[in-house]
Amino acid sequence: MNIDGTNTLACIKPIDADTNRATMITPFPHMYVIKDLVVDLTNFYQQYRKRLDGLYECILCACCSASCPAYWWNPEQSLAPHHDYGDERLQALTEDQSRLYRCRMIKNCTATCPKSLDTANAISKMKTRHSFNRYVEKMEGMRSIILLDKVSICV
Repeated sequence: MNIDGTNTLACIKPIDADTNRATMITPFPHMYVIKDLVVDLTNFYQQYRKRLDGLYECILCACCSASCPAYWWNPEQSLAPHHDYGDERLQALTEDQSRLYRCRMIKNCTATCPKSLDTANAISKMKTRHSFNRYVEKMEGMRSIILLDKVSICV
């Protein structure tokens, strides 16, 4: 839920001792409210449970997604949770490149993660790795063309 403007888990958020100021508690922003403070996380879980595959640090609390403008605008095509940047994950994300590059590095995800996972850094590493892989593929393609030209010259 959102407590005083920050997406967090109520069970770990300290209570403000200053009773002169009201604490503002609202459901996660940009998610459908089922009742009171309970939001529908069905879409979130369907998208991401399969993608985490053993990434035990993430507790699937949805704080990252709920604070991400890219998720607000396109909840069906978001990246989060983004903690894993292995080959399989990178391949899945780059099949539709708009998903990987949708992140604008606002870093709300990292700021709100109750497990202190650096989600924004993981996305940055995925982008770097993807760019490097594209560069290598391009260079290998150019090398093949040069080799083919040399073979045709020799024949």
